Amino acid sequence: ASKMIIENIKMIEDKLDIYTLYIKILFAQDDAVKAFNTCRWVLRRLGENVPPPEVVEDIEVHATVKTTYSMYIGFSTSELLGMEESKNPIHIAIMNFYRELIFVSFKVIPKQLIYYYICRWAQYSSTNGFCRHTPECLASFACALNDW
Repeated sequence: ASKMIIENIKMIEDKLDIYTLYIKILFAQDDAVKAFNTCRWVLRRLGENVPPPEVVEDIEVHATVKTTYSMYIGFSTSELLGMEESKNPIHIAIMNFYRELIFVSFKVIPKQLIYYYICRWAQYSSTNGFCRHTPECLASFACALNDW
């Protein structure tokens, strides 16, 4: 039924809301792999290059964590607090689908790869402005660094 609804909706924002619901339904039905792949698919359609976990090498994970840490360590508290809030609906949708990707990934990929996706989420947030998903993004990044 959700596939039929998605196909008949013309507005991208409405489709994105339906995809978010679809991912939650898949996860609730214990189909975390399909939910994860749907998140990646949506993110790719929104312009994000989100590689599948099987092609992400350990060295890339380490480099991404280090790069993301360097990005944020360079910000002062006043710079972080002074960042503009993004009103762009596509930016907010990308942040939302990264959030969904992280959530479902805990059931389908190793923890080290989850850190990679959290860092990608944090990098996206730092370069595209803050939104309602940013606090969760930064908290996830802080937890990943603490566990790293």
